[in-house]
Amino acid sequence: MDVDFSDILEKSRALRSKQESQLSTFTDNIPRLERLLPQISTESRRLARSESNEAGVRLLAEYGFENDKIERTLQSIALRDAFEPVQDAPDTDLEAYLNQAHEYAIVTAIEDACQKVTQRSMKAASAAIDAKWEASKRDFVSLPVLKYRRSTRRGSNLTTTTPSHAFASPFRQPRSRRDAPQEQQSVTPIYEAIVRRAVNGRAVPGETVAIATELDDALVANLAPRGEPTAAPRSVQHLHAVFTCLRYLTGEYRKTPIEGAFEGMRVTEANQTLHEGAYRYLCLQFCEDKMRREIAMRPIEAKRGGIPGIKADVRAYLNLVFDRGIPEQFGSGILYDGMPIWAQLYYCIRAGHIDTALEIASDAVDKGCSDGSVRLFADCLEAVHMSGDHRMLPKSLLEALVQDFELSAKRGEDPYQRACYVVLARLNPMLGDGMTLPDRDFELLFYSIEDYLWLLLSVVRMDNDDKLPDSLIAYKMTMDWIQNDIRTFGPQHFDPRGDAPVFYGLVLILTGQFIEAISYLDRNARAIAEATHVAFILYYYGVIKDQANIEDGMEDVATASPIEKGLHKVGYSDLLWRYVSEFAKTDATTAAVYIFTIRETEVRNLLLKKLLLETKEFDLLLGSSSSQFAPRFSHRRGVFQELWAFGGRDSVMDKGWLSVAEAAAEQAERTGDRKTALTLFERVGAHGKVIAIHIDRLAPVLTSRGSSTRKQIFEEAVAYQAKIRGRQSSTLGVGMDRAFDMLLPSFKTLLTLGEYFDLLWSARYEEARLVLDKTELLPSDESELVTKTQELRVGSGVWADSLCEKAGEVLLAAMEMLTTLHMESRRGEGSSSLSASALRQRARLLVSFAGMMHDGPADISARLVRLEVLMS
Repeated sequence: MDVDFSDILEKSRALRSKQESQLSTFTDNIPRLERLLPQISTESRRLARSESNEAGVRLLAEYGFENDKIERTLQSIALRDAFEPVQDAPDTDLEAYLNQAHEYAIVTAIEDACQKVTQRSMKAASAAIDAKWEASKRDFVSLPVLKYRRSTRRGSNLTTTTPSHAFASPFRQPRSRRDAPQEQQSVTPIYEAIVRRAVNGRAVPGETVAIATELDDALVANLAPRGEPTAAPRSVQHLHAVFTCLRYLTGEYRKTPIEGAFEGMRVTEANQTLHEGAYRYLCLQFCEDKMRREIAMRPIEAKRGGIPGIKADVRAYLNLVFDRGIPEQFGSGILYDGMPIWAQLYYCIRAGHIDTALEIASDAVDKGCSDGSVRLFADCLEAVHMSGDHRMLPKSLLEALVQDFELSAKRGEDPYQRACYVVLARLNPMLGDGMTLPDRDFELLFYSIEDYLWLLLSVVRMDNDDKLPDSLIAYKMTMDWIQNDIRTFGPQHFDPRGDAPVFYGLVLILTGQFIEAISYLDRNARAIAEATHVAFILYYYGVIKDQANIEDGMEDVATASPIEKGLHKVGYSDLLWRYVSEFAKTDATTAAVYIFTIRETEVRNLLLKKLLLETKEFDLLLGSSSSQFAPRFSHRRGVFQELWAFGGRDSVMDKGWLSVAEAAAEQAERTGDRKTALTLFERVGAHGKVIAIHIDRLAPVLTSRGSSTRKQIFEEAVAYQAKIRGRQSSTLGVGMDRAFDMLLPSFKTLLTLGEYFDLLWSARYEEARLVLDKTELLPSDESELVTKTQELRVGSGVWADSLCEKAGEVLLAAMEMLTTLHMESRRGEGSSSLSASALRQRARLLVSFAGMMHDGPADISARLVRLEVLMS
């Protein structure tokens, strides 16, 4: 080898020295460029393949390098990839050679085994993952909540390509039967299962169901791809945020409260709990959905590291905030571990970790921080931390904080310090004086709706908070001020295109305007399901009450608390009914379950009655029995009977589920739906009512010849007669029913009269006469005239009034029958067993009977007399 590499090394060092001297003035301004080994290798290969290397060759030639000669020399060097010992063994040392060969064999075996184990491990891991995935799919598909109780189509109205002006609801929205006549409507059964568990939980003492949590879990599991809400449509994300918010408002995030938990609280206590839940939700939303998500999306810039805790999260988030370096106004301030201390304190407070902010401030003081503002703020943080959820400062510290704000923070350049002061002082930052934040601070820190709401809820003071000093009372932020501010912006700001009603509902809920939120969702035609489930959660825990509970003498709406305002406006039962009525006819069971969420017995029974009348699902809701005359011993229990024990606190004091059916039957009777009334009265065992309705239906159509309605009514009455034949009221499952016993003869007589008229219209007069005689309705001789006259008077109590009112028509038909029989007898054509004189005698008896009936039709007697004259 004729190249001296030591000479090349010396020339390279000289070249490096020259380059460094030329670039020394720029070194400080050039950021350090770090590259990994694979990156260096890739870049080297790229440069090696580059054709434009003339400048490099010229530079090497200037320092005496012969590039072509060096290249040829290097190509002659054999670079082997195979294993080679660091030090060759002497050719005559057999033992050293054997040791090297032994080591080479061991290394080769290890490498081969490692490669095989790696391949097998990857293959086994892949097979295990596939098997677990298949098992998880089978388990998920076999979940009971995913199975319909009825055969329904699983189509969904949710689309991911919905235009921005149309709201795509995450819920299965029921459509009217006119829009989809071939499709059976249904609601997603998993939501019905959660509502059913909430209703059934009333039967188990101490049983609680985390309604908001379970609805949120079901929403994410069913409608969010891969269970990730951020990948779901915007409407799903908004509803997920509402359910999560309600978890915090109702206290589910700590411990599932019992049903109606807020009803037992004082108004001030309830308002404080709701406010604290809204504040905690916004802290969580920032920590999880904004700070940690940004860190996860940009891990290289964040430089999070592996230290657990919120402090490391905040520092990583600041790396993203200050991605172009710490601005001058922050860099010249107080630093803690290389980061601006006020920015770290603010984001710890923003994430809801007062304890971590206290740890940072205290540690800075312990490390010798001499800044008076940091020391004062550390004392304030400790006081706030000790006060718990109230986050209150003692009067002395509050006044000191306000004074320091005026002296230093207000005139300073650090917006984070001003924000920290305002949040701990809890004074209105928008009054123009005092602890006011400039517009540039809002643009930097509170530009989003969530951040703005967090600021307002951080500084608001509730009724049960400590009273402010007289000098600061004018700067108190109240919940009414916040609510008016949100109403001033209105839906045109939060939902300008009408495609995000749930988001505006979330804003209203966070500011304690629950009824306004429900009303806004309800006004949006496609958000009634969201409105209903939000109202259900709030109603379940007693945050709102149904309008049916409003009593006179409540405070004026303008001065009432948020909860009391709800009492004046909410109509939970009305909203619930409008929601369930859309799918009640195809899924009455689910509709009944939702109705049983109402605790007030009177309101609940009213909706159950409406459900029964509109769906007419009598077998499903009331149950079916082997005998229609013993409904209390049904063969199969109905939905009402199964759910009745879970209806509410006073359900056991109610008359029972039969009272709902009886009330429905009475309403059907009043509205003229006698067929429905018959069915319901029969099911509840009110057979006196059943016979009365049959009589009222039979009498008007008794003489309606050729009517299909008459035929149907008589067929139904005959069928009922077959059921009760040979039975007394005591065997009908209704006890001693006097009305049944009194009306049964009239019912049978009307059926017999129906047969009588059918025979007349068939010209079978002799058979008709014999059937009429069986009724014993008309007198057969003069001794019965007075008795029969009294019996057939309206109100006599012997015969039903409807039958008495038909006596005149029966008389006229009987007279026409006798006239026809008499004429046939005189012609010698008749087959009557009575002679012509006997028929005339019977006719004179009917004329006398008609004359004695004062409440019959006026022309009946005259027509009877004319017929009698024809017979003579």
